[in-house]
Amino acid sequence: MARKITYPRAYCLELDMIIPPDNARDAHASHLNTNKDIDFTFFCEDERCGCKMKGNRIHRWDSCSGMAYYSRWPEIFHSENCIYKDLNNTGKSGDGGTEPTTTIEVEKSYPNHFLTAPNTQLPYYFDFTRVYTNLNDLLSLIKNANNTVIDWKNIPINDLRIIVESYNDMKDDSTREQHFIKIDSEKVAIKYKNKFSVFKWLVSADYKYAHIYFGLIINKTAKEEIINAVEYYSFYLDWNIEENKPHKHKDFSYKILINKNNLNGTYFTEIFDRNIIQKIKWENMYLYALDPKFIFLLDKRTIEITLDDPRHFVITDTL
Repeated sequence: MARKITYPRAYCLELDMIIPPDNARDAHASHLNTNKDIDFTFFCEDERCGCKMKGNRIHRWDSCSGMAYYSRWPEIFHSENCIYKDLNNTGKSGDGGTEPTTTIEVEKSYPNHFLTAPNTQLPYYFDFTRVYTNLNDLLSLIKNANNTVIDWKNIPINDLRIIVESYNDMKDDSTREQHFIKIDSEKVAIKYKNKFSVFKWLVSADYKYAHIYFGLIINKTAKEEIINAVEYYSFYLDWNIEENKPHKHKDFSYKILINKNNLNGTYFTEIFDRNIIQKIKWENMYLYALDPKFIFLLDKRTIEITLDDPRHFVITDTL
C-alpha cells in the first residue's frame, strides 16, 4: 500500500511563521486566538516556492479526526527549485498523495511536554488581516520567517487531544517506549507507554506523576442530569480494557459526570449535540481523562468521576 505523503512544516500567513502541524493546531485552539472560526492559510515553507498548502485537521476537530498534517492541494505544485519538487508527481495530492519515486525522509516527532493550564508564553501573534500583494511579496515573508528559528520540540502543547492522538498514532507499546513526555512542571519525562492506563488502575493512583486514564464508553447515548442545580452529561465506562479488547466486569461501575456549563465554546458541545439531539449513537467511543478525581457512592460498587475542565479530558473513537 502506498504511503501518504505529508509535510513536516508550512508557512502560516496569519502567524507569520514556519510551523509544524501539531503546533498550528495547538495555536488555532489556543485561548490566545480570538478568531477560531477563521482558518489559517498555509504555504510551502521553501522561500523559492510558496505554493499553497492544505492544513488537515487543524481548524476543525471531531471525535475521529486523527493527527493534523499538511498536504499539497490538487493541481497546485511545488516550483522547480523547491526542496519538495520531487513530491509533485504523487497522485492524489489533496489527501497527501502517494509515495513518489524519490522520497524525502522526515523523522516523525511527537510532543514531549503538555501544560494543563493556558500557556501565556506561546510564541503566537495572530494577525488575520495580514495580506500579500504578489508572489515575490509572499516569498519575502517566507524568507523572513525562515530566518526566525524556533525550537518547536521544546514548545509545550496546550491541547490534550494532540497528546492522546500522538499516543494512538504510535500504534504499539514498543513505539510508545521510545517517546517521552512530561506534564506541567514534572522534572522527569516519562515514556508515553507509562503515561496512559486503563481506568481500572485509577483506584490505586498515588498521583505522584500526572497520568492519563482511558476507557470505553458503554452508553450509545449520553444522558442529561441535574444534580444540586448543576447540569451534567452522564455515561458509564467499561473500565478494564486490555490488549484493545473490551471486557465487561460487574465488580465496579464507573459513572462519568461532565459539567455542561464548562463546555461552551469547545468541540464537546457538537459531540454531545449530535449524540443527544441528532440521535447519532456512539460506537466504540472512548474517554481519556487526566488525573480524574473520584468518589465511591453508597453502594460501594459505583465509582463516580466528575469532569469540570474540558482541557483535561478527550472523547474520541480512537484507541
